[in-house]
Amino acid sequence: MDETVVAQPSPDPAACKAELETVLASQTFGRAPAVSKILRFVCTRYLEGSGDTVTEWSIAIDGLGRRDTFDPERDAIVRVEFHLLRKRLTQYYLKEGAHHAVRITFGENGYLPRFVLAAPPAKVEAGRMETAAVLAASPPSRPASETIAAQVAGPPQSQPETPAVKRADSPALSRPAGGQTILWMTAATVLLALLLMMWSQGPRPSAAGNGMRAPSPTAEGGAIRIATGISAPKYIDSSGNSWSGDAYATGGTVFDLPDRKIFRTLDQDLYERGREGEFRYDIPARPGTYELRLHFAETRYGQSPMEGAEGARKFDVALDGKLLLVDFDIALDAAGANTATVKAWKDVGPAADGLLHLAFTGRTGSPLLNAIELLPANVGEPLAVRISCGPRALSDKQGRLWQADAYFQGGRLMARESEVAGAEDDSIFASSRVGNFSYAIPVVAGFTYKAMLHFTDATHAGVGERLFDVHVNGMQVMHDYDVIAKSGGPRRAASAALRNLHPNAQGKLLFTFTPVRDSATVSAIEVEAER
Repeated sequence: MDETVVAQPSPDPAACKAELETVLASQTFGRAPAVSKILRFVCTRYLEGSGDTVTEWSIAIDGLGRRDTFDPERDAIVRVEFHLLRKRLTQYYLKEGAHHAVRITFGENGYLPRFVLAAPPAKVEAGRMETAAVLAASPPSRPASETIAAQVAGPPQSQPETPAVKRADSPALSRPAGGQTILWMTAATVLLALLLMMWSQGPRPSAAGNGMRAPSPTAEGGAIRIATGISAPKYIDSSGNSWSGDAYATGGTVFDLPDRKIFRTLDQDLYERGREGEFRYDIPARPGTYELRLHFAETRYGQSPMEGAEGARKFDVALDGKLLLVDFDIALDAAGANTATVKAWKDVGPAADGLLHLAFTGRTGSPLLNAIELLPANVGEPLAVRISCGPRALSDKQGRLWQADAYFQGGRLMARESEVAGAEDDSIFASSRVGNFSYAIPVVAGFTYKAMLHFTDATHAGVGERLFDVHVNGMQVMHDYDVIAKSGGPRRAASAALRNLHPNAQGKLLFTFTPVRDSATVSAIEVEAER
């Protein structure tokens, strides 16, 4: 969002206040009461000249109405909601507020807003066209990396990606001098046009009934992701993955329940929305082998302490006429309502007509679905799952991609503030989850798995100050684990390998981290099928 703004004088306070009220009254923020409260609080303090009083504690107490016993070390609500606030602002200025003269932005750090004047449309469009030509003519610089269970493409966003508009002094926009500039730009334009022509004339499977073409290959290596309840053309999740809006569906209705708090995910929007009823998806896909992942959360039933969701909804799911799920109960699988759960199957591919046919048939209540993933995979091999216990995805020195924190419940995130010694690659120790928590990691049934847990401890100095147990599907695999003792000191890396792990009846590896002395902690988790 900042890239589309040019250096101009700050808008007057009246215009800033008017923009704040317009944003808060928008559809984007109307569905997000918590982030709206935060936005109003920090902007009002800033405009009143008391921005120096804005802290994580004051946002929680005065902005969100938390009790004065709020402890930011134990409760990450402000950090989580502020992350969602940034995403919604970006989404807003790409849609509803795209033509606003005044915009509200936030830097990467801190809680104070900035009110800025937007660049003139012609100048922004020129910058986009110039940058697009640069990107088209430049060779890719990132190394190829293997496909994983939730591949990533960059920092979390929640809006359609647009070419970045670089500032005039950016090295990325440097040009050869003299007449070489014109030749360079001409060659880039011709190359881009040829590539687009070749792509548009290539064969495509057609989608049944709607004339839509197969989703274009993405930077993640041809993955197809569909957010079944999102009408926007594109949704970007916390790991930077790009999801298309709802498409290829017949039957059912789309729903949006924005007031739900969904557990075991950072991507609230993905699970607050979905398709419900009896329906089918006929998805065009290129020939090949995929891993299919279906995403669910029970958000209709079980919404009060006296009402259980289990048994209220049961349905079947079939792929090309073959049953994948029978009498599937979302709440039973997820162990409760408002909890994300994922089911995975290997060796999936399109039928002879080039389409992948998914049918959802009700038994008790109506079927419900939040999202669909088709991830390229090798025949007979489940995809690896690599999780960085932090708010953003990352790539390690081997080029392997680690998705942002997922499948968790309980605990809180703690960012690393110093280097980690003794690690081949300290990038995966960027942050940790601490407390009393669990991870329900979805895997393909019928395989034995191995896991590697990665730890560091920056808050304790002595042996025995932090002890915890680890269970996998109820079986204790680590007892009184002491990161300091295993690593040799504070801010050092330690890893533990676990083998011969079998999924539970729900197709999950449930890692439970239980404190014995102080809190449990983990920085990263990787799971692979044993061969």
